[in-house]
Amino acid sequence: MAFVSQRQWGLCQALALLLVVSWATVASRTEAVAQESCSNVAQTTWLEDLTARASTFGDCTAPAITLTVFDQETSVVWSSVHMAADLFGFDMATDSTGMQSALEGWLSDMTRSGVSGDLPAWPEGLSAPDSGEFPFYVEDGVSQALYSEIRAENRPMVCYVQGMESQRCLLRHPTTKAFQVIGVQSFPG
Repeated sequence: MAFVSQRQWGLCQALALLLVVSWATVASRTEAVAQESCSNVAQTTWLEDLTARASTFGDCTAPAITLTVFDQETSVVWSSVHMAADLFGFDMATDSTGMQSALEGWLSDMTRSGVSGDLPAWPEGLSAPDSGEFPFYVEDGVSQALYSEIRAENRPMVCYVQGMESQRCLLRHPTTKAFQVIGVQSFPG
């Protein structure tokens, strides 16, 4: 049977104490991170009769944001998930209070309502709509003929920030009332 010297015993005690302190530090940091968890909800009205709701979940430094748009019967007409780190306006939202403010601004101040007639013209012979300095990129499958038809119909439209330098434009379908993506508009970032 081996005996432990007094010096070895002291080293074992120091090591045990170090492990206890390390565990307590990790537990403390884990608790602090849990307290920084963002669980926020912001809501506003889009196009007069739709409810747009944004909610966050996850760590406040990198939460996911769920955008859900409901009609008056609470049926979902649009839903998408974004990472806050990928959206313009969320760079300073590092705690729950900042995140709440960013969500409210995202749904209201940084969202534009209008009609499809507001979309840039797509002249014959061009490969895309002519929107000058800030290009408009039509969704895959949207032909020039369909785009022109949609512009002429003046459908209700809402555009919201979907990246650092762009906004996604959604049109309301005339019969189903669901949203359809028409394209993405660049803006200065």
